[in-house]
Amino acid sequence: MRLWKHVCSLFKSFHIRKIQTIISLSTTTITVFVVILVSYMLFDRFSKVSEENTYLNLNQIIEQVNANLELYVSGMEDVFEVAEAKVNAGGKRSDQTLEEQLGTILSTREDLVSIALFSMDGQLVRNVPSIPMRQNTKLTEQAWLHGCDLRHQFSVF
Repeated sequence: MRLWKHVCSLFKSFHIRKIQTIISLSTTTITVFVVILVSYMLFDRFSKVSEENTYLNLNQIIEQVNANLELYVSGMEDVFEVAEAKVNAGGKRSDQTLEEQLGTILSTREDLVSIALFSMDGQLVRNVPSIPMRQNTKLTEQAWLHGCDLRHQFSVF
């Protein structure tokens, strides 16, 4: 209750009719209004610039990922073409020679873990390194095997 009385006494002692009070209130009001207006304008401008920068950065990231994926796919196509050329080269070759050639191809890319040759019915012919396949692979049920080029005896994956 004392606080309320103290606040009321401050307002009673405040004389609005004095010129000094009127000038002070007017100046304070105008200053506060200008500060609020400038703050809003700056906030609006910087938020729009920040949003534009975000979209620009996101587009640059998407373009970079797209370029990296295209480069990766192109490199993998090159690896598959070389492997296919080695497999389809004329004449019979020993399993050891084929395994060495596939091993050489495998060593050209650090991101490759293995190379495997499958017959068109999904049977494993050769894989480098020679590790057993998982039992639950169900290769004949996978769509990529059915989309293979049927002109060749073996498919390289």
